Amino acid sequence: INVDVKFFSEGRNSVADMAFSPVELEPGQDRYFRRLLNTTGLKPGNYFAEAVVNYGEEIKINKTFRIGSLFLNVINFTEELPQGGIQKFFVNIESRWNGALQEVYADVNLSNATKSIVFRTPSIDLKAWEGGMLTGFLDTSSLNGQYKTEIALNYAGEKSFTYGRLDIIKKGLNISYVIIGVIAIIIFVLVIIVIWKVRGNSLSNVRVLKNVFGRKK
Repeated sequence: INVDVKFFSEGRNSVADMAFSPVELEPGQDRYFRRLLNTTGLKPGNYFAEAVVNYGEEIKINKTFRIGSLFLNVINFTEELPQGGIQKFFVNIESRWNGALQEVYADVNLSNATKSIVFRTPSIDLKAWEGGMLTGFLDTSSLNGQYKTEIALNYAGEKSFTYGRLDIIKKGLNISYVIIGVIAIIIFVLVIIVIWKVRGNSLSNVRVLKNVFGRKK
């Protein structure tokens, strides 16, 4: 029995070939084939493996798998908060590692020309390839305007950085409520105008009738 396993990248380019020594099996026997794949030089991502078993006839078995890297990716994070009180700051992350990661947390640095604020999120654990949400807490009472954002993810002795900005918005009237209020005022004015016109026309008709009947007398 000859067994050969071929490995391909996501674009189906051949990246490795693993041939096993031929074996003989008596009736009722089985054999477990196992070797280690050296992933040095292979980029993280999705791969395709195809095992070819030849024993006079040929059988092909295939399976997809992933090669991971010790890296956490920031998918998105909070970019706008209202001014005043304790607000939640979210960091949405995704693991690119094919193993569990424990005590993952973020140090967030917000800064502008006059001040710098640093806070740390509580930690979470991630399974292989799992996504998660880090939640920090920020007092925005004394903050206003735009701040540069630096997020440092901490995991397994490693760090990765993401940059962006955060806008602190002053509390005020909700724009949707303002629009609704303006529309309500316009409708009210139009109703008053219609009533005034209808009432004016009714008074004119009464005067005409009075004039007609007055002449008959």
